[in-house]
Amino acid sequence: MKNFQKWLLTFMAAFMLVGVATGCSSKDTNTDDTKTEDTGTKDQNTEEQAE
Repeated sequence: MKNFQKWLLTFMAAFMLVGVATGCSSKDTNTDDTKTEDTGTKDQNTEEQAE
């Protein structure tokens, strides 16, 4: 039984290390979602144009 617990603990530790390594790798992720896109159009109800 102790041998099984040792292997289970080793497997879980390896699984955690792989999960942390892939979670911390942000090289392939696309983080452009937070940027606003400039479409080139202007708001026609601004104070500058109302004057």
